[in-house]
Amino acid sequence: MKELIQYKKPFLAELSEKPKLKALSDEEKLKVVIVVVYDLLNLLAVKNNLKEHTVALAKHICKSVDRYSEEQIRYAFTLYSNGELGLEVFQTLNAVVFGKVMKAFDKYEQEKLKNYRLKIQEFKNKAEPMTQQEKDEIMEEAIEQAFSTYKTLETINLPSPKYDYLDSKGKLQEAFKMTNEQWKEYKLTKYAKVQAELKEKYQNKKASSRDEKHEFNNIVSQLENKKNGLVITECKKQILESYFDLLR
Repeated sequence: MKELIQYKKPFLAELSEKPKLKALSDEEKLKVVIVVVYDLLNLLAVKNNLKEHTVALAKHICKSVDRYSEEQIRYAFTLYSNGELGLEVFQTLNAVVFGKVMKAFDKYEQEKLKNYRLKIQEFKNKAEPMTQQEKDEIMEEAIEQAFSTYKTLETINLPSPKYDYLDSKGKLQEAFKMTNEQWKEYKLTKYAKVQAELKEKYQNKKASSRDEKHEFNNIVSQLENKKNGLVITECKKQILESYFDLLR
């Protein structure tokens, strides 16, 4: 472990660990992305850009390119504007330009982090398997960091593994002061509530195209399943948020 700590983490590696846009709620995500798009327009000195075009691009990013963090997008366009991504720089910004920049950024990041990732993989291959205590310590630290972030941003990056760990240790049930039967009933009730909320959300969501409408209908249909992944993930997120609220 000491060898890994001594190997300095590159800026791009730190950037890749920032909370991704997909961790935000739809409403919060759109707010953040609209601000980012306006800042990118200023960075590229784009003039006379219509507000509806800006919002349309922001919605596209929220829907199709939310695997990046806000910081990654900003840094990608800083590189682009400085001519460091191997692309000709234009004073325009649309979905096509955005896609090209982020694709070039992916390639740039992969190349810059190649040696670092090989070094990390080499270390992992040599390292002895972690004990359960070491795994627990890492997860406890990740949860502590997530709680700190939640107190300021009210978002949780990758909530499912954190929920699973706390649930396996009985810490959630203990915090909510529930018996085994109450805890089981609470989770079933939460599932039904979230399932209904998501169904209503996608049934009432306005589609911008026929394909998107078809996608929403498929989601609504799949939500009928007893163990729908979307519902389960949202349940875990909401329960973890309630747990963090108790700790405030």
